[in-house]
Amino acid sequence: MSIRWDGNVAGCCNDWRGYYRIGNAFDTDLNTLWQAEEFNAMRAMLYEGDRDFGPCAGCDALTYRPGLLPDHKGQKTWPAVTDNDKKAVARALAMGPYTKVIKRPWEAL
Repeated sequence: MSIRWDGNVAGCCNDWRGYYRIGNAFDTDLNTLWQAEEFNAMRAMLYEGDRDFGPCAGCDALTYRPGLLPDHKGQKTWPAVTDNDKKAVARALAMGPYTKVIKRPWEAL
């Protein structure tokens, strides 16, 4: 979870443009954001090894326990990705990034 200066929450600190929108910490408590459908869908996709969406596409960042399993409740598995998960991912990406994108010369237009 990455909370920006204005309270906007992105799914990951490596999503510095804020493509994967979760919500706003000034409007919604952190527990609700952490358990949001969009966040759980992101977890399901990543747990399955699917990084073919938004800022996760092509990312190879490895972090210590990036909000995945096993968790402190002892959960050992994660449910399979569903169509609802895919719709939640699409919703999180649909509004575009929080930050205006100014492409660098080596980035595709």
